[in-house]
Amino acid sequence: MIFVVYLFFFKSDDGAFCEVNVQGEIVARLPLFEDCVKRVDTPGGYNMITVKEGCVSVTEADCGNQICVQTGQIHKNGQIITCLPHGLIIKIVSGQDKEVDAIAY
Repeated sequence: MIFVVYLFFFKSDDGAFCEVNVQGEIVARLPLFEDCVKRVDTPGGYNMITVKEGCVSVTEADCGNQICVQTGQIHKNGQIITCLPHGLIIKIVSGQDKEVDAIAY
């Protein structure tokens, strides 16, 4: 019984895809259920994006501050990794569109 309650109330909202956005344009949409490594070239440099075991991270970048690499892995819906020097944003999104309710509006 406790397990059933846990599934309904405490289950995390894991995302299904990560959207890779460079300077306002979506350049890739990677599924989190397929492991891959993708190099994204931007006007400011490059970032290596790794999807492994349902998580995404930036494993290598040639930016000066390396904040994107230090962010680590993300996997929950709405989490982001940013590389401001390159204008890169990686966002976890769910596989289904959710309706906007009156409270969120």
